[in-house]
Amino acid sequence: MRKGTRNIIKHGLLIIIFVLLVFAFKYDVLDDPYHWDALGGFVYISLDMYDHNFRLLPDVSRQFGHPPLFYLSLALAWKIFGYSISLSHVYVLILGALGLFFTYKIGEKLFDPTVGIAAATLLFFNQLFFAQIGTLNDTMPVLTVSVMAVYFYLQKKRLWFILSGALAVAIKETNALLLLAIFLHFIGERYLQNKRIRLNDLCSAWFIIVPLTPLFAWFAYQKLMIGWAFRTDLMINAPNFMKVFGLNMLRYLFYDPTDYAVNKYNFIISGLIMIGLPSLIRMKKAGAKRAYALFTLLILINMAFFSLTPDLPRYFTIICPFFYIAGAGSIFLLLSKLKNKNLARGIYVLIIGTCVVLFISNYYGDRTMQGWLLESNMEYLDLLETHGQAAQYIESAFPDATVITFWPMSDELTDRRKGYVTKEIDVLRIERVISGAIKLNTSDQLIVYYSPQASYYSLLQSLDQTALVLIKRFECRNKYAEIYLYSPKP
Repeated sequence: MRKGTRNIIKHGLLIIIFVLLVFAFKYDVLDDPYHWDALGGFVYISLDMYDHNFRLLPDVSRQFGHPPLFYLSLALAWKIFGYSISLSHVYVLILGALGLFFTYKIGEKLFDPTVGIAAATLLFFNQLFFAQIGTLNDTMPVLTVSVMAVYFYLQKKRLWFILSGALAVAIKETNALLLLAIFLHFIGERYLQNKRIRLNDLCSAWFIIVPLTPLFAWFAYQKLMIGWAFRTDLMINAPNFMKVFGLNMLRYLFYDPTDYAVNKYNFIISGLIMIGLPSLIRMKKAGAKRAYALFTLLILINMAFFSLTPDLPRYFTIICPFFYIAGAGSIFLLLSKLKNKNLARGIYVLIIGTCVVLFISNYYGDRTMQGWLLESNMEYLDLLETHGQAAQYIESAFPDATVITFWPMSDELTDRRKGYVTKEIDVLRIERVISGAIKLNTSDQLIVYYSPQASYYSLLQSLDQTALVLIKRFECRNKYAEIYLYSPKP
């Protein structure tokens, strides 16, 4: 059997193993309804493509400007296999498993299979990754194609790099940051070799520029169809950039002192990386040093950009593979000094195992924050639990009532395909009631569906307090949803 064939079989078996391990830990998410931005953004657009022959631009009010590849691929999967929430989760779980596989491959190539396994283990049990792989956001496809692109770049496989880089920017425009980091790394290496940057060096970076083609095509298409190419209104943290950037560096790489609760124990990995830097610098092999420089650029550039925008925790999942590869590699270098290899392996397993246990200890809590923050760990499941119970109660007890609520509950009740109800419920969004765009028919049975985990805290205060009667409350670890009868005077 040829070496190439053996490698294909080996890699295929490894991917299957990663997929099976992911499903072993995450099989219980297969029937979970969609959560937050998956509910109102990603799945909404994919369903629109599914319903309307893969049209690229849905209702403009929900067009976020992201390139369409993830939406199209999800809609295509539904067309081939039939629509189901379970299929959606299976798709994302497989993508996440591929991300873990390529994380393993980078660690293996730079150091040793042990490092690859350790890096993939740390990544999988990181609370951001472990939560996001169970949702339907674009986090997993973004992470996976990014790790693929880095792997092929480090391996100098240009054709595969071009393909994975193109896929990356066709999934999300912010993956241009990945190509920027790789471009700076490539030019920096040329500068260190020649002590100057020549025109030929810039020209030789063509393979890093080519993958941007689908992104520019998408921008041009959007500009032609809806009048704008990409969102320019999201740099909301620009006035406080240094403060936000510094806090995010602390939050994601060391310790999160805020209610975001993004991590409590990454300081262990950061500390080991810093302790291991002298050993890395003394290494004769240039591969690891070359990779660490790229990882640093990737982390800093992504950290800086997302500190300018609404810094949702899931945005920063992209830095995790490279952070944990560096951490696992640094631990390996430190322990390689021990003469007793069995002792070194034991300590290595102990360190990684301890980190995993500590990571898991931060999965759950009693935060009362909005849903987009709850998905920084497994607390988003508490929202799914309370909202799922509330939606089912409304459907069974008041199937013909008109429900006054706000997003995301409005989406939960108006599309049965999103996993909350089996029959669509009549909904009035509170902002339309307040503005007078819709007049309440007091002869109808009116229900109010409220949750402090939604994106409108003042829903109850916006209504006649004397007309509200609480009839049901669903609670899980300090998250709750409430159902009220509403009987305003005519």
